[in-house]
Amino acid sequence: MRVPIACTLTVDDAATRIDEWRTVLRRSVTSARRTSPTEVRLELRDDRAGLDELVGLAQREVACCAFFDFTLSIAVDMVALVVTVPTDAATVLDGFAALAPPAG
Repeated sequence: MRVPIACTLTVDDAATRIDEWRTVLRRSVTSARRTSPTEVRLELRDDRAGLDELVGLAQREVACCAFFDFTLSIAVDMVALVVTVPTDAATVLDGFAALAPPAG
């Protein structure tokens, strides 16, 4: 089944959600790397409360934009959030990736 590239939020709610993402990503992300045109890998700070906030926001995002896929990648010394979209949503991912703080 193909998931439509659509968002069910109103324009005002979408603007609020973008601000939420920007705030959470600035607090939680240590680096962002585009691994393919349809995937971005966000390495996260060692912060359990921040991780909980990030997971909650990702769950709300999937509820309105079902084409997003969020996966946690867990290693001994690192946790990352991998965000994937279908090929025809690559430009949406561009905008999402721009919300993360710059590397370094």
